Amino acid sequence: MTSSKAYVEGFEADVFISYARLDDKPVLGDAEGWVSQFHAELVNQLPVYLGAEAEIWRDREEIRNNEDFSKKISHQLESTATFVAILSESFIHREWCLRELEEFTNHAQQRYGVYVDGDKKRIFSIERMPMSRDVLPSQLEGTTTYRFFEGDRILRPTINASHRAKYLASVEDLLIDISRVLKLLAKAARAGDIAPAPEEPKMTVYLAQTTSELDDHAAEMRRDLTERGYRVLPVGDLPPRSARFREEVRSCLAKCALSIHLIGHDYGFVPEGEASKSNVWLQHEMALERAQASDLQPIVWVAGGEAGDARQRAFMAYLDEDDVVQSHAEILKNCGLEELKTETYDKLDRIRKDWAKKAEPEQAGPVKASFAGLRPAPDEPPMIYVMCEEGSRKSPPLLAMRKYLLAKGYDPVFLEKLDAEEPTLQQHIDNLTLCDACIIYYDRKSPAWLAQKLGDLRKYLRGRERPVIAKAIYQVAAGDDDEAIETNAALVLRGQGEFAPEHLQPFVERLDALSGRSVL
Repeated sequence: MTSSKAYVEGFEADVFISYARLDDKPVLGDAEGWVSQFHAELVNQLPVYLGAEAEIWRDREEIRNNEDFSKKISHQLESTATFVAILSESFIHREWCLRELEEFTNHAQQRYGVYVDGDKKRIFSIERMPMSRDVLPSQLEGTTTYRFFEGDRILRPTINASHRAKYLASVEDLLIDISRVLKLLAKAARAGDIAPAPEEPKMTVYLAQTTSELDDHAAEMRRDLTERGYRVLPVGDLPPRSARFREEVRSCLAKCALSIHLIGHDYGFVPEGEASKSNVWLQHEMALERAQASDLQPIVWVAGGEAGDARQRAFMAYLDEDDVVQSHAEILKNCGLEELKTETYDKLDRIRKDWAKKAEPEQAGPVKASFAGLRPAPDEPPMIYVMCEEGSRKSPPLLAMRKYLLAKGYDPVFLEKLDAEEPTLQQHIDNLTLCDACIIYYDRKSPAWLAQKLGDLRKYLRGRERPVIAKAIYQVAAGDDDEAIETNAALVLRGQGEFAPEHLQPFVERLDALSGRSVL
């Protein structure tokens, strides 16, 4: 290591790269080995993220058995801010790599701690190839892992041009995280603190472990959440064995206000000791358990495309049909990652406002009569939110129903396009929040759509200060062969082809009685 130009005051180096020499042998026509190229990338790019020079080093010479490890490496690791482990089979079986990791961990525990800002670890794991969690040393538990492989092939950007973009994206993710840790350490060093002072608690989000096909999407979500100041759990890979897997997931979920689950084509892996459910399914299941027992709000984003096998088809059917899923999770389909981000931040904003409201002292006031809070303003017609699939908007029965409701003096409201844009989820939520009553117009095209709307009723109506007066499912042209809708969530009304006022009579009678209107 040369004379210090480290970014963090009091350290001689900012980053140490630990690796096995076998992993740096040039292959094919490369002039340099993989580790040398990786090292050069960090040297060139880390100053860009820090806004200042940084010192990055690695031991370029193999330590021989008769050399003194403490003189050669130990004192230098004591003066290094962060540690990057390039994992491989060679690394796991090389004594000096394991000693370097152990030595750095011991020094870090004595100076600032292994973690900064509560959950950001000073150790980073690079995987050049898939690694079994079982063989990794304990010091790597809880570290964020950056994957530099595709399938079972190492990313070699100088040899394979198609690898370049993915390789650079992984380097960028690593540099963002290293620079964040170094800045926190530099701040602590300037303040003279042995450990950084605890900051104000941040809202925490659970970003579920997903399948490899969606790793890039998960990395982008994690990066975006972190840059906005949210804490993201789990920090590293989840344990592979069932008991520890479940323990870790539940521990993380207990600290979170919201969970995000990315569902793709592949099924995922089944943790050791589980019968058949994948890591993706189990995390979703435990999030639902938490949602039923607390205020956790799960969001499930389903990527397009067909399920990869029968197991994944069963999981997808469960997401579409299970009542608990529909009532406690937000299911997003046929939308991009940006729409997921929008919904995530909208929901986090609402959670934050709810927390602030709950923290306010209650104001004493008069007790309202039992039905007074149900009634709409006397000078406004009751608003009825009518939900229907896009293809049903201009169907004759629905147009006739709308005409009837208008004649009765009600204000039927539908999702409308604004400025040529598609209606948004926020418009849907606003309508459910503001309406006096609601009708789900169901023409039997999509049972999954109906289940989703019933889930929306449970989710968005239960938090209203003024309860909704009446809820109904209007089943269009229900025949004897149709499967009966069984639910206590809303009145079930059966149509007979063309719309007739008597089809809505139970709904209208309830609405008129509880809104203080006389029945026409």
